[in-house]
Amino acid sequence: WRYYYSYVGEGLRSGSSGVPHGAEIPYTMGTAEGCQCLGAPLTAGDLAAAQRASLHWFDFARSGTPVPGDADRWPRDGRNAARVLELGETDAVRADFMKNRLNVFIGTLKFAGRFTATD
Repeated sequence: WRYYYSYVGEGLRSGSSGVPHGAEIPYTMGTAEGCQCLGAPLTAGDLAAAQRASLHWFDFARSGTPVPGDADRWPRDGRNAARVLELGETDAVRADFMKNRLNVFIGTLKFAGRFTATD
């Protein structure tokens, strides 16, 4: 399973250029309300986003499948069916999410591997 976290807290949207790496942790771990790291007070919308994200993570930890009963389906990602669950203002499954960017990244890794391989 793959996810892309794009939720920006409601109080931060006017000055935000996106979501930094790891920003989902207070939302997914149920610690957003007590975290002084978010930069703005939480709103009802922020708490709802945190609840949705937490359901996915905790269901995955509990059952091995991140699909809570009332949330959008989170399909398994695969080589022949690239799918990502975007956790944002709403949750949505995205097919071939950032495919071109990932292809360039994979190509770069393969190229770099030619110079670092130890045979």
